[in-house]
Amino acid sequence: MKKNDYFIYWTYLDNFPNILLEAIVSNMKVLVNNFESFPYFIDSKIICKTEGEMVDKLLNDDIEKVNIEEYKKEKVLNKIYKVIYFK
Repeated sequence: MKKNDYFIYWTYLDNFPNILLEAIVSNMKVLVNNFESFPYFIDSKIICKTEGEMVDKLLNDDIEKVNIEEYKKEKVLNKIYKVIYFK
């Protein structure tokens, strides 16, 4: 994955795709759609509400890399725990 600059992921089925975390820790520029579970554990800067927004960000190279420190195992698990038990 490290040979690529961008990782684009659009889904309506996958609640917690490990591939997203792999792309983030590989220091890639990542964009995802606004699927129901993503806002709970993914930085809102990389979430696109529409396909048009995603295309615009790609064409303008308006994609920030995510702070990898936010995706350490303990932090991700804590975010998931809070969603499951304190919703």
